[in-house]
Amino acid sequence: MEYDNELRGAMWKNDRKRPDKRDPDYTGNCQIGGVEFYVDSWISEPKAGGKKFLSLRFKEKQPKAQAPATAPAEPEPFIDDDVPF
Repeated sequence: MEYDNELRGAMWKNDRKRPDKRDPDYTGNCQIGGVEFYVDSWISEPKAGGKKFLSLRFKEKQPKAQAPATAPAEPEPFIDDDVPF
């Protein structure tokens, strides 16, 4: 039986977060409409005070690029130097 991941996801604490950068606090993935997404999340606090919240960013996973197949070399054009014009 295949597990249905539709409208589900998971996130993990970002252990590679650099203190001087705006790296996400949590990273993960999810599936929406049959499309897989990366999910990044930051713990945010309103400037005017109030409760902390999570802001999210979704980015569609792209298929891994495969090495382009080498195209066959173009044949050199036929040049006949014996044509008198």
